[in-house]
Amino acid sequence: MSAFKPVDNSAFLRVSGVGETKLEQYGPFFIPKIKEYLGY
Repeated sequence: MSAFKPVDNSAFLRVSGVGETKLEQYGPFFIPKIKEYLGY
């Protein structure tokens, strides 16, 4: 996560070990936090 900093679903899915299930579980939490951190 820290290396890729995914800011959307498709980028999140490119993270090693992340599939549809983890995207559904963790995406709604991590993606907004990463965007906030990056200033989006």
